[in-house]
Amino acid sequence: MPSKYSRTKPRPGQTQGVERIGYLAYVTSAGWLGYVDDKLARLTLETLHQGFNHFKVQVGSNIESGLRRGEVIQSAIVQPANLPKGRKPPSASSTEGKNVGPTGMCL
Repeated sequence: MPSKYSRTKPRPGQTQGVERIGYLAYVTSAGWLGYVDDKLARLTLETLHQGFNHFKVQVGSNIESGLRRGEVIQSAIVQPANLPKGRKPPSASSTEGKNVGPTGMCL
């Protein structure tokens, strides 16, 4: 018996949204725990330029390291100059109430 939460077809408007903006996904490859800060920053920019706009970072070795690693990624994704060529920051009205920075990226 199917779960009451499963859907056999998309909700109205769902397909059009995916076709318009793409399938939402986040990337973890930039934020593995063993990476030094320089590699973390470089991989974040590389994945940003591949079109990702949600980033996940591993934390847990210690509080200071986790905070620093989050700041490394955050500093790369909030800079409008780091956006891929041709991509403009979203309007403030389109990001209001969402967990995104000024570039529309999310950590």
